[in-house]
Amino acid sequence: MRLIQNKASDDHRTAVAHVLEGAEQISIAVAFLKEGGARIIGLLLEARLKQGAKIEAFLGTDFYITEPKALAHLLAIKKRFGAFEMFLANGKTATFHPKSYVGRSEGQVRCLIGSANLTTGALTTNDEISILATVNSDEQLSSDLKVTFADFRESGSFQELDDLVLGQYASRHKDAERLRRKLEKELEDNFAAQFDLRRLNGFLRQYRADKTERSALAKRRTDRDKALKVQQLIADLGNAPRISKEMRSVFAENLSNLISSREPYQHLWHSGDIHRRGSAALDHPKKTITLFAAGRKAAKLAPERVTSRCVS
Repeated sequence: MRLIQNKASDDHRTAVAHVLEGAEQISIAVAFLKEGGARIIGLLLEARLKQGAKIEAFLGTDFYITEPKALAHLLAIKKRFGAFEMFLANGKTATFHPKSYVGRSEGQVRCLIGSANLTTGALTTNDEISILATVNSDEQLSSDLKVTFADFRESGSFQELDDLVLGQYASRHKDAERLRRKLEKELEDNFAAQFDLRRLNGFLRQYRADKTERSALAKRRTDRDKALKVQQLIADLGNAPRISKEMRSVFAENLSNLISSREPYQHLWHSGDIHRRGSAALDHPKKTITLFAAGRKAAKLAPERVTSRCVS
């Protein structure tokens, strides 16, 4: 018993050939069959059929990955050799997902069981792991494999492959491929629209290398702290029953410190802040004070509550 991986000198293609070499009875069960895999296994199976071997193959159809052209390739061999039986999963029960290759000769059983389907990649280059074992025909593993394949045959989950069954599957496969291509295009467009985080790292490096930008950010942070205090002062004006002339003056000075770049005001709200036509707010002190008070109250709420109120 040994582990099979797709190494340069020891891939699954070689292991499958070893399992089938000299076999008088061959049993195969795989989830997926593609054209490249069908051509690889087809040569091996045809060689054994010419020597009188009996072969049974159980092939999965889940997700419509198994290719109609691959089935047609093996079906052509089946038509020439009556000892070759092929069964296609009908998809009406649980997902069919084994990857098992069994070759029986007099007194001996070879098997390859693991992760490799009948595709070119799985047999040669993919990252796959399987166990290759040889046991006597009277050992437990031999009996278990025989029972397993008998269960496949008797389960009612398969139908014998012929031209009609292949045609029906090919029609469904065509529809599935069309939908798959549409979905893949949508996913590709969606991924392309997403922000590339690698660009973010580039922006960060640019920022760290720019002393002017770092200094500007430090000033913005300081001004934001000052602005918060000024905003609180404006909101506090809403506690009075009416706005006096003195309060209007306080309001105008504080709001100007937020929005005006003229001397002697501080311009604590930078151009990146959300404010437009701020000077117009000076003419509507009561409404503006009410807005600041509402903003202070909303700041104490959980974000989801603020969002739900905005949406409603």
